[in-house]
Parts: sequence; C-alpha cells; structure tokens
Amino acid sequence: MKTEHHVRIQRASIYLIALITGLFAYGYQFPSENNFVELPTIYARLDSTLYTQDFYIQAQLEPGVRFFFDYFIIAATRITHSVPVAYFCCYSLAFISFVLGVYHITQRISHSRFAAGIAVLLCLRSINVTLSEVDIFRTEPIPAIFAMSIAIWGIYFALVRSWIRSYLCFGLAVLLQFLVGLLPGLLVLPIFIWETLQAQISKRSIISIGLPLGIFASFISLVYVPLSLNSLLSNIQLDSAEFIRLYAHIRHPHHILPSDWHIGEFLGFMIGGLLCLFTTKQLEKRDRNVLLIIIFGSFLSLLITYLFVEVYPNELIVKLQLGRTTPFLALALLVGISCLVAELLDDQRYVLAIITIIAPCIFSGYLLLILIGLLVLLDRQKKIPQRASQLTSYFFLV
Repeated sequence: MKTEHHVRIQRASIYLIALITGLFAYGYQFPSENNFVELPTIYARLDSTLYTQDFYIQAQLEPGVRFFFDYFIIAATRITHSVPVAYFCCYSLAFISFVLGVYHITQRISHSRFAAGIAVLLCLRSINVTLSEVDIFRTEPIPAIFAMSIAIWGIYFALVRSWIRSYLCFGLAVLLQFLVGLLPGLLVLPIFIWETLQAQISKRSIISIGLPLGIFASFISLVYVPLSLNSLLSNIQLDSAEFIRLYAHIRHPHHILPSDWHIGEFLGFMIGGLLCLFTTKQLEKRDRNVLLIIIFGSFLSLLITYLFVEVYPNELIVKLQLGRTTPFLALALLVGISCLVAELLDDQRYVLAIITIIAPCIFSGYLLLILIGLLVLLDRQKKIPQRASQLTSYFFLV
C-alpha cells in the first residue's frame, strides 16, 4: 500500500515532467536581439580586459538599472561555468516559477485546477493582449521575464493578504527589472492601504502598513539611489525636453509613445475580457475587486501616459513607461476568462468553452470574446432561449 509520502513524490514528479515538457514545447530563444544589449556588459564584468575602450560598455559598468541583473547572471555563470548555460538554467527556473504563479493565482480564485491550467495556457499563448511591445511572458531570457517570474508571486500573496511576502517579491523583482517590480507594487497599493486601514487604527496597524512598504522602498532605493547619484555626478546633463526627445522619441518610442501602439485590438480584448469577468458566477467579491483594481489601475496609467507623454510631456511619466502595466492587466483578464471557461464546462457548454479558449490566441479574437461575453450574460439573465444560445455557439465555432 502506497504511503502518503510516496503519493506526494509521484505527484511532484508528474508536475515536474509536465513543466519540463511545457518549457520545451514553449520554446527558448538565446541569444536574441534584446540580449545583445546586456551580454557585452556581463562579459566585461567577468573579464575586465574586455571592451576597455568602448564608451557605451564602460558607461554600463557604472551602477544602473541592470547592475543587479548582471551580477545575478554572473553568479549563475560561476556555478555553470558558461554564460549561455547560466541563461538557460535561470530561464528554466523563471518559466517554472511563472507557470506555478499563474496556476496558483487562478486556483486560488476559481478553486478549479482546470481553470488554472487554462490560465497558464492563455498566458503563454495569447496574442495582442498587451501594449508597449511588452508581453506577459516570452521565449527570450531578458530581465523583464526574470522579474515577472518573481512579481507574479507578489500578485498571489496580495490575493491571500500576505502583504510582507507580496512586497518582498515586488522588491526582488525590482532588482532584476526596475519597472516590472515597481509597477505591480503600485497597482495593488490601493488594496493594501484600504484593507489595512479597515482595521482599527493602532500601533500594530501602523506597523502593518510600514513594514511591507519599508521593504518595498528599501529594494527600490538599492537601484534608484546609486543611479541618481551617478547621474548627479555625471558631466553630461540633459534638460527635460532633450531627455524626452532622446529617450521617448528616439530610443524607446515602442515602449513609451501611445501613438506607436496598436491600441484597437487591445481595447477590444479589454472589453471582451471584462464582459467574461463580470459574467463569472464563482468569483468571491474580494477576488473580483482585486482583479478589477489591477485592470482599471493599468487603464488609468495608460490615460496618464497619453496625457503626460503625448500632450504635456513629463520626464517622470516618460521614465515610468506605464505601458508596462498592461501585462498585469492582461493577466487579470485571462484569469477571469479561464474562470468562465471552467464554468461553461461545468454547464456542459463545451463548444462555447472551446471558442473562449481559442479567442485570445488568434488575431481579432477580441470580437469573439465580446460576443461570447454578451451571449453568456444574456443567457444567464434568461434574455434569450437556450436553444438560440446553443445555435449561436456553433455559429461562432464555424
């Protein structure tokens, strides 16, 4: 007779095999054009005789936003004795962490393992669900992906009200990619402050607010303070207008300028995703509210980006690259869509469930999402006959 310990080992082995299989099925791209920016600096840190006359690389060796990421890869290289192997090992761990993070977030909200599995699939395979040319996850081992694999757990711990661990995760993500750690921490900040202040004001509640934010601020300062000091001591000083021109219009227009974004499909996905989220029946009120705060917080940041980048250019808003909040918006919507899929399967609406899974993974799939959301909403309010609803589902599939 198998003991509980043996059962756990077998289950863990199955999960590990599934994760490794998923990694190889998903793909891996190294080196990519994005890696070419950081690799010379890493090699220069490993061997000080390299690139001694290269102005750009020597400037990158100064404390900056990639300082901790460089030493993260260097530490892995010391263990593996190879930079490419170090990247692959770190990416494998990041992939596993991200998949488990999405899985646990969705299972926590939906109480369904199937919905959790669907959410993982959609987060890895959906298209046109973000802006600013950033993704929820991708095959390239770049700083944003490593940071996302940690920040995802910040979202999970926010859902379970473990705020110290939540902001610890966001802080660790800050070290690998500053904005990927900072922005989700700001998105969930209203929830954290509101729920903490709901408790009776006391010395303990003040500590409950101060400790997580203190941890978060400490990690931010580890990156921001050396960077600011280095900027102040630099001989090159740019005024705000010149910085915005160089940084937003020449260096990163795809990340910063809303006029460079393809916003139509994104807005369609957002509308369709919200319809699906609002039609789900099993979400608890707080879980739904957390997802909605992330969604509308991200959308508000996009409006701020348009206003203070395109209309009234502001250096701080340009630096924040608020379009990087959209992966978290997409994550929240895809979790809601996955919950709806699980409910449709429970109701034996198999055709509609399949279409809902496919929609985020195809071009112009937002049209299907909007129609599905409206159909399920009307059907649950008994506004259309069940037979008509079934026929409409088959029509969508065709």
